[in-house]
Amino acid sequence: MNSLNHKALGERLLKLRKELNMTQDEVATALDMSRTSFSKYENGVAAPPLPVLKKLAKFYNVGLEYLIFDKDTKIKVNDPSEEGRTVGDIPYMKITELSTVEREMILKFRTLPLKEQRKVYRILFPGRKLEQ
Repeated sequence: MNSLNHKALGERLLKLRKELNMTQDEVATALDMSRTSFSKYENGVAAPPLPVLKKLAKFYNVGLEYLIFDKDTKIKVNDPSEEGRTVGDIPYMKITELSTVEREMILKFRTLPLKEQRKVYRILFPGRKLEQ
């Protein structure tokens, strides 16, 4: 990544963090990295290695392409063959369009210890077992 891409990546990371009302410390802790490292990424001083980019994309529930490509890059995200399919009562395309609250809930769930995740899962899906 060149320095322009560092800046663009940093702006996206800042935007995503602000959407979740989280501090740099909170994000860094959730991702098991130092706040200094995360700050360098968010301020466009350094680019994270690919494994860290993958963690960031998963944490923020965005595609890796959103983080690494510029805004003019066109990428087809939804497979048209999936458009008519549903997951429960929710159309397949809509399940990827999470509200801020839904994203916060997912992020909180991901940072819970496995034992706590299982408790939450049992409440939401009685009789089903959480598969990791």
